[in-house]
Amino acid sequence: MPDRNDEVSRRTLASETLRSSRLVGRIRFVGITIALAFNWIFPEVFPAARQYQASVPLFFAYWVAAALVFWAGRRSDRVAGLVGIDIAVLDMPAVFFLQLTQLLRNPDLTPGVLSVLSFALLIVASAFSLEPRRVILTAVTGTVLQLVLMWLVGAYAALLTTVALVMFGRGRMPLHHLAPAHGIRLEIEL
Repeated sequence: MPDRNDEVSRRTLASETLRSSRLVGRIRFVGITIALAFNWIFPEVFPAARQYQASVPLFFAYWVAAALVFWAGRRSDRVAGLVGIDIAVLDMPAVFFLQLTQLLRNPDLTPGVLSVLSFALLIVASAFSLEPRRVILTAVTGTVLQLVLMWLVGAYAALLTTVALVMFGRGRMPLHHLAPAHGIRLEIEL
């Protein structure tokens, strides 16, 4: 009987992963659409906000890529099953380059530090993959890209270390929920 229970568990996990990945695709597309609209319109209404505006053409390209991934994920279970990997290879680099275009216009430490929120949210989204390795991939990618952004705006070593620890913690938290479902024991001591 254990084999039957294992099979039921595997099917249930696969079904939930597929449902979650489609939800992430929908949330990504809606979120990027709203962010693109704000990035495009807000500086037109409030000229002082131009210093915080990211590249509109780059944002539009990101929106198109997200729309394609959303569309493909709705049509194909295989594409939908890549959630977590797509966050590490599409969303994180897009956020990095969008933030970089803004920082080149306004090399201020504050927006560089605040971009940690974007990367942390993407790490949380990667947990919808229900795959610990994908969460780790996303967490490592986000941490490296965030540290590069902060280094480019001249963040000091203590702040870089603090952000690295915050990102590590953000990446570690979903693993405690996912690990038991995958038979993984987490024993990481700080």
